[in-house]
Formats: sequence, structure tokens, C-alpha cells
Amino acid sequence: MKLSSSAVAEIDAAIAESVADPHHGLPRAVVMVTSKDELLYSGSAGYAQLPEHGASPAAFESAAKVSEDSVFEARLALFTLPLDLQADASLYAPALKDVKRLTGYNGDEPILVDNDVVITVESLITHTAGNGIPTASGVDASTEAITKIPLMNIPGSTWEYGTNNDWLALCVEGASGQKLESYFQEHIFAPLGMDEISFEILGRNKINMARVPSPATDPFIVEKGVNWPFKRAFGGHGLLGSPKSYLKIVRAVLCGGTVDERQILKPETVKEMFIPRLNAIQQAALKKFTKDGGDPYTRKRDVADYEANAKGSQWGLGGVLSQEDLPSGRKTGSLSWSGMASTFWVVDPVTEIAFVIFTNVVPYGPQQIWDLWEKVEASIYKGLEK
Repeated sequence: MKLSSSAVAEIDAAIAESVADPHHGLPRAVVMVTSKDELLYSGSAGYAQLPEHGASPAAFESAAKVSEDSVFEARLALFTLPLDLQADASLYAPALKDVKRLTGYNGDEPILVDNDVVITVESLITHTAGNGIPTASGVDASTEAITKIPLMNIPGSTWEYGTNNDWLALCVEGASGQKLESYFQEHIFAPLGMDEISFEILGRNKINMARVPSPATDPFIVEKGVNWPFKRAFGGHGLLGSPKSYLKIVRAVLCGGTVDERQILKPETVKEMFIPRLNAIQQAALKKFTKDGGDPYTRKRDVADYEANAKGSQWGLGGVLSQEDLPSGRKTGSLSWSGMASTFWVVDPVTEIAFVIFTNVVPYGPQQIWDLWEKVEASIYKGLEK
């Protein structure tokens, strides 16, 4: 399998166009595509630094140092452990026994009640455990910051994104006896030959983060030399590394857990990641969530048509599962998710490709990245040649 020369040219042009004005477009963009056997495309453009006046073009390896999510790795780490997904998660994260549930407010005072419903490991993975937003975030966030956030829903009653991934990290640490960074390195990163990804990368302030202003038509607000000395590693955010490294993870999943004779997961475990897990009520909640933040095609779809006719998304053990083919050519059953700084990945097991589209802009998902993604994904599928 390969990408046609015309597809490569189209993707190159789309990336270049997206960063032509790095203060209003994208500050940087990286796209990488792989099959099971080899890298099909790698391209980037943009700037590592964005001062108010002028900017210095970034070499690929500099531009590639991007802020990532740690959600996918937390799930993968959990799958490397001999855990019963239907088990009470408090066996591994004892603080779950004491978590309260928010039922409303008496004036400004929250009304908290004891939770009497078992929170399973799987419910944390599938975001049906009752946790919601806010997530435990910020450089001063600690383990206590996670455990003191109450449940927003009765466990199992609905789907809602929130602190579930942070609880998964506590489960990994409790079950393994290792800190999250150490476990990731030993069981995921080192086996895949990844030495550019960590919670503790030195010099992480060499990449400036761009923040969407208000109004959005103003130039990006550039956070210069931001240093993130998190008190602990989280299952929901804080991981830094390169798209080149991250592509190794998604390629390993595409290949059934083993890539270049390096195994991180068993084939049967990877198959479980692509099985839908939500009931109808839970899926309805996910469908609303992914309307504007799942993929560029669903985002553009008419709301009334989407609500009435779209199959929506499902949730597997690895992330969102598409339930219908997309106009680009992406197939039903593809697995995808994203990171806080607008970093996206897709695994399409039917077409047998995976790809990443990364930038560094917060808050998540400005329109500029969706515009680039739409052009790039269409060119990828149109240009695939056997």
C-alpha cells in the first residue's frame, strides 16, 4: 500500500496553507499516516516559537514536540495488567470507596450523598462511571484533587466525559505498584522503542502553546516558555512527545498489539477495544457529545438531520468507534480520540491505516484544525493505492 503522488502533494499543500499565517491559522501542523507495514506519509510545517513580531521556521523534530493527551496510554497500560474489567475498581484505587455523588445545590452549597453503586474498571474506561467534568487539571493538581471531585451521575446511568481517565491512572498505579510514568515507560514506550515521550521531558518550554483569543478573529495569545511541573502524572493529560512516537502506539493497535516484532498487547485484547460497549441511553449521550468534537464531517452535518438520522458513535475500550462510513472514506468501526492541545489520531482497521494530525492550540478544537483535518483525511483515502 502507498499514497499516490497527487495525494502527497495535496496534503503538503493543505499543511502549508494551514500555517501560512501562524497567528490566525495554525502555529504548526504535523500529519503522519501509516499502514500495518510502513510509513505512508510524514509532513509538517509551522513554527516552534511565535513571538509577537516575526517567527522562526521550525525543523520537523522541533515542531514535533507537541502536547499530548495521556488518555489512550492509560487505557493501554490497564490492558497490560491482569485485571478483571468487571471488578470493583476500588480494589485498585481504594479512594473510590469514599467518593460522593452530587445531587444538587442548597443555595451555593453542594448536596452530596454516598455512592452505593459499584464502579467497575470497565465503567471508568467507557466513561459510564458517573464522573464528569471538571477534570483534575493544572500544575498544582494532586491525587487529592482527583479523589475529592464528586460523581455527577449515578454510575452506569449515562455517558459523560470527565475524571474517569485520572481514576484509571490510580488503578494502574494501585494494581502495578509503580508510578504511572514508570509503568508507561516499561510496558508501552520502551517495548515500542519510544524515547521521545514522557510526563517529564526536559526543555518542554521550547514549544510555545497558542491559545485561541476572544474574539477568535484576533491573533493567537502565545504562552511563551510555559513550564508544566505537574505534581503527579495524570491519566487524562500532561504527556508530551512527538507525533513520530505517538504514531508507533496507534500503529501497534492497528497491527493487533505487535509492531516490528515488539508486543505490548495480545491480539485478543486489541479486538476487545473495537467492540461497542454502550447501551442505548449511554450512546445517546455520547452522540450529543461527538456532534461538534468527533470528526470534521459530523461537525458540519445539519443538527436536525444528525439527531434524526445519524447512527452516532459508540465507545469501545480504546475510544470512540464510528458507526457509519464517513464521506472521506473512513470505515465504520474506526477507532479515534484526541488530546487537549488539538492532537488527533485515527485507527481504521478495515482500510488498514492509521494517522495522526497534531497541532498546539488550546482550548481544544479551533475551526482551523477541523478545516485542515477535513482536507487531509479526504486526500489520504482518495490517494491510497494497493
